[in-house]
Amino acid sequence: MVAWARTGEITVVLPPKQGRRLSVSTTQQMGLLLVDADLDRLVARADDGAVILRGAARTVEVHDRDGSVHTREPISVRESFTVNSIDGDVSVDFRDVPPRRISVVTADGDINIGLPGDGPFAVQTSTGSQGRRHRGQGAPGQRRRECAGRGFGADGRRRRHGRGC
Repeated sequence: MVAWARTGEITVVLPPKQGRRLSVSTTQQMGLLLVDADLDRLVARADDGAVILRGAARTVEVHDRDGSVHTREPISVRESFTVNSIDGDVSVDFRDVPPRRISVVTADGDINIGLPGDGPFAVQTSTGSQGRRHRGQGAPGQRRRECAGRGFGADGRRRRHGRGC
């Protein structure tokens, strides 16, 4: 294994209308993977590095090993958001209406998901560590709801229906 690696950057600029019809698959073997785009579908694979997401997409699928998945600012995902991570934290905030399906699995890491609006939300999470947290931001003036895992309310009790996560 080489102890050094050259950095690289690929920048593709498309008209927004064309970008929203585009599916992109990318693989990063070492280092940071920064995706800042408005796409139809994104499939990102990364080893030994973080994945940072910005922009919007219909579906997002991220596979990450030995790194983290983050958003620096809330993203917009319309249909589904899926993360499968080995040994990494996931911290993602959504803007507007959250995706219909959110699934985040990490073998060893914390999960922190910020959701806009009042809910209910379809969120499925699994982690080998104890760090799961979903935040639902209610209407202005309402307090923020937090719960640990799918089907639990802010008080930590299991709920079948209702608001929150």
